[in-house]
Amino acid sequence: MKQFLKQTGARFYPHGKTTMAPQLFTQQLEDGAQGITPATVQQVAVARHYGVSKILLANQIIDRPAAEFLVRQLLQVDSLEILCLVDPIETVRLLADTAKRLQLPRPIELLLEVRITGGRTGVRELA
Repeated sequence: MKQFLKQTGARFYPHGKTTMAPQLFTQQLEDGAQGITPATVQQVAVARHYGVSKILLANQIIDRPAAEFLVRQLLQVDSLEILCLVDPIETVRLLADTAKRLQLPRPIELLLEVRITGGRTGVRELA
């Protein structure tokens, strides 16, 4: 994997949500992974506890407490990167409103999930 990442320049965020093994997080990061992919804010908390500073959240944030948790994490550590998947505009609004209310001085990084025809998730229309 390390060789592949080096040759292609790809960024790899392996699933941490499956193992939830901090020792494996460390090994994957040492072997070239860009960050780790947890599924929930509770798993983000575990990854943060063990020093993971680049996170790709596998599921969308759908409620205020989860949005507040992520924004507070970003407020605490300037070098922390959390990438969040979004598809409904409500998720974007929730994160934006939370960041504004808690005065986050930097943007939240969002990944727009684009729907594949017949798929179950993703943005349904351009607007």
